[in-house]
Parts: sequence; C-alpha cells; structure tokens
Amino acid sequence: MNFFNRKISFFFGFALTVGATAWPGTAQAVDLDRIAFQEQQNILRDTRPAPVETALDGGMPKDIRLVYHIEETFDDNIFLSKKKLQNDWITRLAPTLQGSIRSDKTFLYLAGKLDSRIYAIHGHNTSVDPGLTLRTDLFRTSRLKLSLKENFTQRTSIGQASTEKPTKRLVNHLGVSAVFDISPKTSLGLDYNQAVSYYKTIASRHTNQFHNSVRSSFLWRILPKLTLRSSYAFAINDYYYENNGNNLIYHQVMESAEGYITPKSRINLGFGYKYNMYHNRDHRNRGGIVFNGGYHYQWTEKTDIRLFGSRNIYESQNRIINRENAEQSGSQSSDSTLVSTSAGLTINHRLTERLNTRLSGYWGRLERADSSSGTPTTTYLDMATEIGYQINRFLALWLRYDYRCALNKNKDSEYKNNRITCGLRGTFG
Repeated sequence: MNFFNRKISFFFGFALTVGATAWPGTAQAVDLDRIAFQEQQNILRDTRPAPVETALDGGMPKDIRLVYHIEETFDDNIFLSKKKLQNDWITRLAPTLQGSIRSDKTFLYLAGKLDSRIYAIHGHNTSVDPGLTLRTDLFRTSRLKLSLKENFTQRTSIGQASTEKPTKRLVNHLGVSAVFDISPKTSLGLDYNQAVSYYKTIASRHTNQFHNSVRSSFLWRILPKLTLRSSYAFAINDYYYENNGNNLIYHQVMESAEGYITPKSRINLGFGYKYNMYHNRDHRNRGGIVFNGGYHYQWTEKTDIRLFGSRNIYESQNRIINRENAEQSGSQSSDSTLVSTSAGLTINHRLTERLNTRLSGYWGRLERADSSSGTPTTTYLDMATEIGYQINRFLALWLRYDYRCALNKNKDSEYKNNRITCGLRGTFG
C-alpha cells in the first residue's frame, strides 16, 4: 500500500466507499485491493471536516476535552452482496478524550478513543475498538523541527456473509519527520513511516503486512502564492501468512506544485513514477506513472467547489487456500499489481449561519495486472448528500445519505448499497 500520499487533506474530505471483490470458485483469496482502498477511505474520512464538525474542532484542543460521537445508521446491504440483500440498524458510540500542551517550543497532543458499533440484527458483528493517538514535537528551533506521530488502533471488519465471524486486526502507524529551513524560500524534509497490520485471527484471505518507508523532499516557495516540491520515496513491504513471507521494494519520485490561480481558486498537481520490485521471481517487476491533483474554487462566501483526481499503483500478494481439501492441495500464492484511477467532486454550501449542506460524488476504477485469478476490472461509484445543523458551540446534528455501487464483468461481485445516517457530535472542555 502506498502510505506516502498523506497530503490528501487538500481535497478536504471526499468520501471514498468501496466494497469487497468476489472471487470465483471455492478458493478464498487475500483481497488487498479492498484493503488499499479502505485505507485511503479511512484517511480521507478521518481528516475531512464535515459540515457540522468544522466549528467544533477549532484546531487542537486546549488542555483537556471530551468529544462524543453518536450515530444511528440504516444499511440495506451490509454485506455488499448482489443477491439476498440483508439490512441492519447500526448504532455507533465513539467517545474521545483529548489533551494537549502547546507553547513556543513545545507541542504535545494525546487522544484516547473507544469506537463501538452495535448491530441490531446481526449482533455477532458488534465490536468495540480502542485507539490511541500521540503527536509531539521532539525538537524545535527557528530552522529545524523534528516531529513524532503514533497511532495505534484495533479495527473490526464484518464478515463477508451473515454466517462469517468479524475479523479483528491491530494497526500501528509510526511516523517521524524532520524539516530544515535552508532559507526563507527553501526547505528540506525527511520522513520515516512504519505501518504494521496484524490479524488477531488469521483467515485464508488475510495476510499480515509490515511497511517501512523513507521519503526525502525539497520544497521551494518560488512565488508568494506558488510552491514547488520534489520528493523521492523508498519502501519495503513485507507480507506474512503463517510462517511464509514475501516482500516488495518500490521506488517513487514525485514533482508537485501548489498555488493560487486567482484570489478565489487554488490548484495542486503532482506527477511521478513508481517502480515495484518483487521478491517473488514468478511476478515480474512493474513501473508506472502516478499522479494526483486537486482544484478548489470559492464560488461565493457561502459556496465552494472542490475537484480531485488520482492514479496510483498498489502491490498485492494473494494467498489462496482450498478449504475443502486444504491438506492435499496446500496453499498457492499469486502476486499482482493494482492500478487505481479515481476522480471526485464536492460542493459545500452554507444555507444559514448554523445550517450547512454538502453534495459529493466519486468515481473509481481498479485494474489488476499480472494476476492469475483473472478478476476483471472493477468500477466504483459513490454519491452522498449531507446536511448539518450547529445547535450551539458544543453540540451539532447531521443527516447523511450514501449510495454506493460496484460494477464488474463478473456479475456476482457487483453490488448496490444505500445508507442513511443520523448523527450527533458534541464536545466538553
């Protein structure tokens, strides 16, 4: 997975929502393309300021504050299946305790979260996932800044059918970054990231993953409203299933620019090349062009429009096991390269001082190359509309509707999904 493109907060929150791709036959496979999209989805959703959340966040908390998050969702197809659709009512309770210390030379932020999801009909999918986040500046001077980010969470994914138990995995992200200002217009950056995904209960389609990456970058503020960035990234991804391991090394170079075109519009463009080098000689190395871009236009004081597009290359190792005859057939591995292309649109409009609306749409295309499974290209479509009301500075209410679908030549892997969510968010402190 690509953990480098974390500067997607520029796009402010487009909701990516995708589901599982069904695999033909009785064998089950590691569906890392699904995981890759979901990781991107989680990052976007965690950073996007929803219409009702903007006034509540207000930057980092001062001292200590308690944030509570309550949602009630009706989902008409929780297993994202084409046939025998099953619905459910899902209650989400997510209290978060936040604390911070900030001064001219010190910054420390610590948050603990308990994310609970209760399924009214399919109760075996009910889960409670703890999480811990730490951000701090280890060292800061007028020209040098050294920062640390640590995030540890447990994530629960529901089974692919009503009879399958949910899957729990532990995810830990560690990041260390250093920025040195060479001059008022130029800076050097160095980032190290480690990501570990460990399944507490291994199933035939699950592979533990260990990711280590280093990225160096050079930033040049060529004009007051134009910034150029050059970067190089190197990463090692390790996959483990039981006692078997495999790894991939990739290199990526990127050139990007961000700036204002007019006082009301700004643009962000990035182009680069990524090259995957596989340890498994049965799978040939592969390289390709990657890009990302975004456009923001402040149409009026109450309305803004955001566009984004991207193309990326993910790596995948699929471990296939025949459950009916596992002892005789054993397991087989199949590597593949996944190319994702996506585009989206978000429109935010403030009806009144306290009432906000959002309309968003997303199109995504996932292509698999060099795959023995022969899974066809999948196209995803996601549309959502949301309205939020700010009751007071501590309390907000919102209503959201989502429509999702997946299109595939393998008709059995297609699905349609509708979700209606009502939520309440508040803060104390």
